[in-house]
Amino acid sequence: MNDVGRLLQSKREAMGLSLAYVAAVLKIREKYLNGIEKWDFSDLPPKVYVIGYLKTYANFVGLDGNEISKKFKDVYEDGLELSMPQVMCDNSTPNLSVVIIAVCVSMLIYNYWSNSESGKSSAENISNVMLSKFVGNKN
Repeated sequence: MNDVGRLLQSKREAMGLSLAYVAAVLKIREKYLNGIEKWDFSDLPPKVYVIGYLKTYANFVGLDGNEISKKFKDVYEDGLELSMPQVMCDNSTPNLSVVIIAVCVSMLIYNYWSNSESGKSSAENISNVMLSKFVGNKN
């Protein structure tokens, strides 16, 4: 299977491209492309990513990416690890401060809603209270 890595390398070199240039264009780390060319997958990410890198690299140098990735899958099918990410959740009840804040916000929203329903804004209510206190103090 190392033949695939050598084939990719020889195609790249025939195009006169450095590995650093190909890595920059494809936005794949140079050490990953180097590992693919040497057919050494010890420093590469999970095999699912390697399949994508193989397709992209092969297509870039003029080979059939699907065929190259199929060869890789046929050899390494048992080693493919497809796992769902684990959600970090402790399933605990909300903190008391969160509950208190939620209740306060709900009360403020209700107060605003009830004042706006009566047709008076809270600014009008405050000005009426202050005006009545001012007028009440003069008499």
